[in-house]
Amino acid sequence: MIPENIQLYNLTNLKDQTGNDEIFLQQMVILFIKQTDENLKKIAIAKPQKSWAEIHFIVHKIKSAINLFGIKNLQQIIVETEEMTRETNHEKKILENLQLIEKVLKQCMAQLKIAFNVE
Repeated sequence: MIPENIQLYNLTNLKDQTGNDEIFLQQMVILFIKQTDENLKKIAIAKPQKSWAEIHFIVHKIKSAINLFGIKNLQQIIVETEEMTRETNHEKKILENLQLIEKVLKQCMAQLKIAFNVE
């Protein structure tokens, strides 16, 4: 369990890549929130159907955003989940990881919304 008061993201690399352009950074945060929310909804649909290939594809997309936004808590879990979705014999662990991924990403989105005044 991750305490609510710990910042889950680190924007140092993103700021370096954008030349610390505040407007562009704001746009990237909004895009991250939108795409992450959409991806979490897609996972929620694919989980009950056990669509591991679909989940693999979504998790792969999420991995890039996690790295870009410096969400260290999920980096290893996302790689592990991406690997496990290639097979069908890891269902319990995949579902546990997806639950953790969802929880951390929702917390992270909430933190970013506050930090960047996004609704």
